[in-house]
Amino acid sequence: MPLHIFLVRLTITDTYVQGRTRIDIRSRQSFFGVISFIVTALFILFCTPLFSMSEDMEITGGDGVYTLSAKYSLDPEAAHYMLITVKAENTTGGNFPVGTCAVRWYAGPHEEGAAFQELFRFYIDGSSHRYHVPLGLDQGWSGSATLDRIILEFPRFENVEIEAEDAALKRRLFFPLDIYIARLISNLSPGTGTAFNRFMIPSYLLLLACLILAGIYYLLFRAYPGRKADRKRIARTAVFVCMLAIMLFFSATYIYREILAVKSHWASYGDDIISGDLEETYLGIYDLERFISWTAGIVPDDQGIILIVKGEPVYIMSEMAFNLYPRDIRFVDISGRTYDEINGHIQDISGDPAMGQDHDHLIILSEDDTWLASAYTLMARYRTTGGYIYKLR
Repeated sequence: MPLHIFLVRLTITDTYVQGRTRIDIRSRQSFFGVISFIVTALFILFCTPLFSMSEDMEITGGDGVYTLSAKYSLDPEAAHYMLITVKAENTTGGNFPVGTCAVRWYAGPHEEGAAFQELFRFYIDGSSHRYHVPLGLDQGWSGSATLDRIILEFPRFENVEIEAEDAALKRRLFFPLDIYIARLISNLSPGTGTAFNRFMIPSYLLLLACLILAGIYYLLFRAYPGRKADRKRIARTAVFVCMLAIMLFFSATYIYREILAVKSHWASYGDDIISGDLEETYLGIYDLERFISWTAGIVPDDQGIILIVKGEPVYIMSEMAFNLYPRDIRFVDISGRTYDEINGHIQDISGDPAMGQDHDHLIILSEDDTWLASAYTLMARYRTTGGYIYKLR
């Protein structure tokens, strides 16, 4: 065969192969784009509250207690959540950075049946903030009968003004997959409710979706005619892109919350920090929120608690009372009192049937005060330097 004819045929064949390769790549890219869109759409519909409708309710009340009244009987569902706008501000002499609000309801209309509650933290910085409260995460919510009202109860801090500017009960229009997964984890592993962040369930699902897309991408573009693919490089790149997407997508919310936390703490303690009076910035043991959650996993709901305090630390007392409900908490001030006086008071509370609950647990926050519990049995210790739970009997 003449050389010029062979070169012409070779050129035509190569052009044909390259054309088919480009068509094949474009078809795979289109398929991957469709799959990515479907996965993203499913995630938005079933794992986020982006599409929801408001229930017809009216908010009334004031002075720390607000009532959301339904114009008709409400059937609680896992898809329900609340959006609450709160403005809290320290007035003269107030220095509280955060607080806890209780959203309470009853397993029946007109406050009948068992009582349930969901808690959320709010910032005391003088600005209005909107808070998302996923009521459907609580097993007692969807397990309740029809109800006609929801109660918002805020703590009463001295020199702090708290106002609920707006509150709305909303229902997600699509199946709340993330809610049911969080419930499943809690049911399979009782007591792990504080071990994992339930608000991170959507991020875990998105991470799983991104890894699935990375696998599809790897299968589609690992090799095709005319190109020698580096499979390891593709896999590494896909995983890195997925992890980066997760970080960017969810870090914005947490960065915003940390900014609010810093802002509220600075509004409360800024003057003390500047003046160097750091003792005035102390309102409790380090990581009080986690300590309270840890305590809730040790002390049963129907057991009372006796807490040792010095003076009247309103912030500690309020946080413990709100977050450990329905446990009844009694506070014993040890300032200027002897060992016998303190333990006599503890025994009076523990053995008084009028208290309603069996106050058989003693909590001491500081290691310096553990000498008061020398006659009792140590049940658990949160840290080596603080957070002790004793059994009185």
